[in-house]
Amino acid sequence: MKHTQSDHPQENLRLKKSPFTQKKLFLSILIILALILLALTLLPFGKGNAQIPVSKKFDLSATDKTLITGKVLTDPTLQQGFAFDNTNNHIYMVQITNAGQKLGTETRTYGSAERSIKGDLTVTKLSAEGTILGNMYLIGFGHGVSIGVEPVGTTAYLWTEVDAVADKSEPNNGFGTKIARFPFVDNQVLLNTDPSITKFAPVSGADRTTVNIDMANGLLTMRYRLNETLFHFSVFNLAEVKAGTYKPLVTVDQPTGLGVFQGFASYGSYLYLLDGTAYNLNTNPTGNTYITTVNLNTGVQVDRAMINAENSLLFREPEGMAIQIVGTTVRLCFGFGSYRSSIDTRKNANIFYKDALIKGS
Repeated sequence: MKHTQSDHPQENLRLKKSPFTQKKLFLSILIILALILLALTLLPFGKGNAQIPVSKKFDLSATDKTLITGKVLTDPTLQQGFAFDNTNNHIYMVQITNAGQKLGTETRTYGSAERSIKGDLTVTKLSAEGTILGNMYLIGFGHGVSIGVEPVGTTAYLWTEVDAVADKSEPNNGFGTKIARFPFVDNQVLLNTDPSITKFAPVSGADRTTVNIDMANGLLTMRYRLNETLFHFSVFNLAEVKAGTYKPLVTVDQPTGLGVFQGFASYGSYLYLLDGTAYNLNTNPTGNTYITTVNLNTGVQVDRAMINAENSLLFREPEGMAIQIVGTTVRLCFGFGSYRSSIDTRKNANIFYKDALIKGS
């Protein structure tokens, strides 16, 4: 049976109201879209925000080159993180403080296990050739996996982890819970409560905090853990962090499948990760050191390569990464700790690098 509009007055009424209904629906959709966009900008892990200008990346297949080898540090313990003062041409390297020393106002000596749990670090200042120029002791800071250097004139401001606590998964080691900035002062014993230290907590609730400074691009990258589970990397504007503003440009997860984590460095829009362990006749006779490249704007792993630099080193444990700038050349540097000889297990410091850059994406 055929119906006209007059046969159904209620339907006729609905049709008359439809322009208003459509307008309300359209406005509702716009509001929902705006809220979604706002939520995306406020996400704590801004993956894929692409807020770092695309840079070139290091070619991991390029030849490894030597910076320093067989260098003695202040203490005979294993080197950890290191960083460069590219303005004044110095290297700063940290290590767990050696046992048997009474430092500053300490009333007794401490064993190596105690130093490690407390998070006590020794900083050695080196020339570009690896000659010791000075040292400093940091009490209660962390494990020293990664550090940064920010030169201000002739003064080097060090960026490190701070306020170490023993980790549940690694109870014999203390790791930082914040990051810190302070000037290097030769022969100083610096307590983590000293007023010369400026402390920062860019990510609430984070632990296992370590830091890298990309001076060429004015960026600070922090590695950290949340909820005692996954590790993340957040990149901040360095000047904003110093001013107390914590707005990550990007945040990426640490890739799965890595070996023992040993250091990181960022340069431009790429993050470089170092993993591996020392030689072991049974489990690692030929080396298992790798560098992994991650695109910071996407969080995607874009490269991974085994590193065979100086296979003849005794012990050869990968330790630390940093960016060195020499003139117009940028170097991706990575370190290895080694035995002094086959019968002397005190450690020497070694740094190698790659300097071939290729197009990023």
